[in-house]
Amino acid sequence: MKKFFILTIALCTLALAVAAQNIVSNGNFENWTYIHKNIAGADSLAMPDNWLRGAGALGVNYLQENDVERGKVLRLVDADGATVNARRFSSTNIGIAESGVYRVSFWVKGNVGLRAVVLVKGTGAPSTNTQSATNHFTTITGFVSGTANLSSWTKVTADINVPTTATLGEDYRLHLSWSISTGTAPRPTVDFVVDDIVLQKLSDEGLNSINIIPLNYTATQGTPSFALNGFSPEILNYVFNTSYLDVPVVEATPARAGSQVSITQASSLTGALADRKATIIVTTNDSKVTVYTVEFRKNPGFISGIPWDIRNNTPVEWGEMAGVYTRNSSTGTNNNKFPTFGNTSLRCNATSETGFFITTPVLENGASTLSFFVKNFNIVDDQTPVVVQKSDDENPEWTEIHRLVPNTSDWLSWKEVILTINDNSPGLKIRFMFEKSITTSGTVHIDDVEIRPFGATATDNIAMTDIHVYAAGNQLIINSPQPVRYEVYTINGVKVVEAMSSERSSVTLEKGVYIVRSGNLSVKIVL
Repeated sequence: MKKFFILTIALCTLALAVAAQNIVSNGNFENWTYIHKNIAGADSLAMPDNWLRGAGALGVNYLQENDVERGKVLRLVDADGATVNARRFSSTNIGIAESGVYRVSFWVKGNVGLRAVVLVKGTGAPSTNTQSATNHFTTITGFVSGTANLSSWTKVTADINVPTTATLGEDYRLHLSWSISTGTAPRPTVDFVVDDIVLQKLSDEGLNSINIIPLNYTATQGTPSFALNGFSPEILNYVFNTSYLDVPVVEATPARAGSQVSITQASSLTGALADRKATIIVTTNDSKVTVYTVEFRKNPGFISGIPWDIRNNTPVEWGEMAGVYTRNSSTGTNNNKFPTFGNTSLRCNATSETGFFITTPVLENGASTLSFFVKNFNIVDDQTPVVVQKSDDENPEWTEIHRLVPNTSDWLSWKEVILTINDNSPGLKIRFMFEKSITTSGTVHIDDVEIRPFGATATDNIAMTDIHVYAAGNQLIINSPQPVRYEVYTINGVKVVEAMSSERSSVTLEKGVYIVRSGNLSVKIVL
């Protein structure tokens, strides 16, 4: 599985000088001023200020509640399990002055029952069946009552498209449609809280998405998304850390129909910034220009999972190989490893009785350590040895480093293997040999291969804002976009840790004040 990470630079340039404002008022429900008698005759707060009840009774279906995390929130309750109700509430009048995409976001917790969000002009009832010039909606899925019982606050986001054919005006209302939405009687009680409703118009002067596509990749049905993680239309500059052998292709989708997108692709994963940077220029039909950049940073050495060419189920980024390899799904996340295409693994699927191998490219920065995970789904019928070898010859003569036979019960679950290599020989390569001795389709899997470069790694190109250091209990956590050597000192200057960090490392220390140093950078942490 390919392991690449997106780092959004902390001090990034914004596409918009001012962040989009929330169009609705009192979206956090902190203001409640009207009191009425509920059906039991007691005083009860009605709807929050600037919000209106649709279907359902005040004080029965709509209540104020104080949440320890979020303060005043709106509680929605429907205990009528015999019928499918279509309740709703709405904002007071808001202005929708231009077409485009409007993003609605809010937080929910409890036994949630959500249907849709709708923008309706005037006082008419919202429709979730037909889009029109005055009715624009998006259906919300995944929050069906009785199956979406959320114990913690969860954010819901939905985009509503207001077309150019819409009748615009200052008398629109945002409706949230909720309540029991499926199932047969008796239906479960809907009882959830909602807070922090935000409605914003998305910018139409930039991009809706950026995709990072492996070179020569051809999309087929069911393939993974290559969307740039962490993308936001307002963020212009990105850093993409990768162990791809070849420069991937950048694709982009404009926010406004008719906008022109011009992309200058990066030409290298190493070297000068100008060669490693892809530039995307978006020009609207009224000549507004927005420029995005994606800087590629090559992870030193060969640091990878097992990325796949989904078209023909063969691994990419690897060198020579013999045998047929199959991409298999498995459960779990392998000791907090982070896959790209879901949790997939590799197994040698060749059926003849001989040895097969998969080889790394030349490790230009050598190798200090090698780690990988192994699992055998059938320890009785498939006892294929997995042999790790290395060579630094142009015509390789392979030297065995490690041999394992995963034929005991502890290999029925994923087990990590860590080897010390400490080799910086020119032309160094490492391969996995599968010494199959029976005609089987293969049940021995490997996954999450990681090879760290030999020796120290320079940190000249890494800013301290790129390295996230923080405390979690008595653990010091270090996240870095690529491998860095770091040292930890007590406040009195005594070195207590010296190690390499890649992605996420943790160190258990006694309570106290520590200085973390990487290259000429340092930060103070209190545990």
